[in-house]
Amino acid sequence: MRIRLLAVVLVLLAATVASAAAKKHRVVFEVNVEGEAQWHNILNSVSNLLNAFGKENAEVVLVVHGKGIGLLLKDNAGLLERVEKLAQGGVVFAVCQNTIRA
Repeated sequence: MRIRLLAVVLVLLAATVASAAAKKHRVVFEVNVEGEAQWHNILNSVSNLLNAFGKENAEVVLVVHGKGIGLLLKDNAGLLERVEKLAQGGVVFAVCQNTIRA
C-alpha cells in the first residue's frame, strides 16, 4: 500500500514539474523613472530574468511612459545598444502614446 501511494505521489509530482517547465513566464516591467543609473538597473533586471529562465521560456514586455521615455531616446547611445540587443532577443518595448504626444 505504501509503495503504491509513493508511486502515485511521484507520478503526480513528475507531471506537475513537467507542466510547470512547459509554461512560459510572462513578465511586464514598468519604466516611469528618469536617470541612466535607474535605466541600467531595469535593463539588468530584464537580462537577469532572461538568463535565469532562458529566452525561450520567458515573454518580457517593458512598458515605457512618463519620465521613463528617455530610455528610448536617440541621445542615449550607450543604453540604446542594450535596448536593441534585448529587443533582438525577443523583449517587447511598448511606449505610451500619451507620453509621446506630450
